[in-house]
Amino acid sequence: MGRSHRTGVLILISGIVKFYNTERGVGLIRRNDGEKDVRFFLDVLKTAGLTTIKERQKVRFDTQENPETGKITASHIELD
Repeated sequence: MGRSHRTGVLILISGIVKFYNTERGVGLIRRNDGEKDVRFFLDVLKTAGLTTIKERQKVRFDTQENPETGKITASHIELD
């Protein structure tokens, strides 16, 4: 997703947290647009100033592709 090339505005995707495993620091977001679910990690929560997140929490997020694995993960999360 990322920033719009024309405006420089961050475009966020809406979704709902399916689960978050506090021991492993990993969770999954179900996208509202029907695309494939997206993983997120504790470091993204910490960057957003969050220490944890609840199941069924509405969020907005951005994604990035891991250059080594090609997997898509959340790179920014906000509570909605």
